[in-house]
Amino acid sequence: MISNTSDNNDIKLQLDEFFLDSDSLMLATVNGEGHPEASYTPYVEHDGCYYIFVSELASHTTNLKQSGVANVLFLENQYDGHAYTRKRFNCFCKVKVIDQVNAIFEPRMQQMEEQFGKLIVTLRGLNDFHLFQLSPVKGNFVAGFGQSFEVDFSPGGGIRHRRPN
Repeated sequence: MISNTSDNNDIKLQLDEFFLDSDSLMLATVNGEGHPEASYTPYVEHDGCYYIFVSELASHTTNLKQSGVANVLFLENQYDGHAYTRKRFNCFCKVKVIDQVNAIFEPRMQQMEEQFGKLIVTLRGLNDFHLFQLSPVKGNFVAGFGQSFEVDFSPGGGIRHRRPN
């Protein structure tokens, strides 16, 4: 996860606060022909990873299975000010399918049911839904004008202010 130093504690707190109101993400995937596709899905977070439960009827499910990567975007739900200053976070993620026999499957599905209600019970009964784990690798947090930060999720990684060349 992200290392905390005195230089990035404030930004880390802003990023943590940013996620408190978030229950959905925008998902960018690439199909078999190399064409980008954008979509949206609810998610839950656990131990720094994002979990989504999606149907095979959605093209992003096939794309995730085939490529094993995605980019996700989170946008500030409510904002005061100009659209250019809207807080946002995007990150490159490695993706893997979490099978029903995996020890983390049940706890994540329970978490989804707690967050999204009984509809999850219905969706679990459908054979075309799959649980995916999206593990962030590197991201970018924009907290406003001139406040763009690279976020490195690798061991020993951290947050670094981005500056123009």
